Amino acid sequence: MRGCRWLVLLAVAGLVSACSEVVPEEVETRLANEKASIEAHDRAVRELLVLDTDRGRLIFRLFPDEAPNTVTQVRAWVEDGVWDGTWFHRVVTKPVPFVIQGGDPDTRMQPPATDPAVLERQAATLGFGTTDPVLPPERTIRRHTAGALALAVAHDGSRAGPQFVISLARLPHLDGAEPVFGQLVGGWSVLQQIRIGDRIQSARLIPPERIDGDWHADVPPPELGE
Repeated sequence: MRGCRWLVLLAVAGLVSACSEVVPEEVETRLANEKASIEAHDRAVRELLVLDTDRGRLIFRLFPDEAPNTVTQVRAWVEDGVWDGTWFHRVVTKPVPFVIQGGDPDTRMQPPATDPAVLERQAATLGFGTTDPVLPPERTIRRHTAGALALAVAHDGSRAGPQFVISLARLPHLDGAEPVFGQLVGGWSVLQQIRIGDRIQSARLIPPERIDGDWHADVPPPELGE
């Protein structure tokens, strides 16, 4: 009987010993994954979206906490170079400032016409290109103030691709209709110069400390956010 008890104790001791080896490894893996997730989130919050265009640089802060799915997909598009080489195909400034639209992958396949009249007709045929994946529009609480960056949503409101719109004024009728995932924090004077046919030379995600120049002051005037 005593021999059996010793066998049981030895078996339990072996099980405890095995668990003591397995549990810390599992905990370490979980902690490492949580740390990586926190670091990725912090990086997503800190990094700015920088669009270098023919007219100059546009700098946007992203909102991963308010539009997590949209920002995750936007980051993937940027890293894949989806916006590199595309050109702005819609610029509405009259009779009043409205929006600038870009990001259509189809614009990469056809250079903008040099004749203004031809370019206008050409641009009217664009804005329908997309690339996988297509997102269901994400509901966000951000308002469409001047400099707001949002995904362009299909007319039926069911989906959005890589095309984006930048508000040039306060546009309350777009609130909730097109998900705002970013805000212009530098390059307002550049944005006002954008015309149809201007290219996005590159789109990158850059920490603010690595961006040169006094870009913080070049923002939309406060009255356009009311």
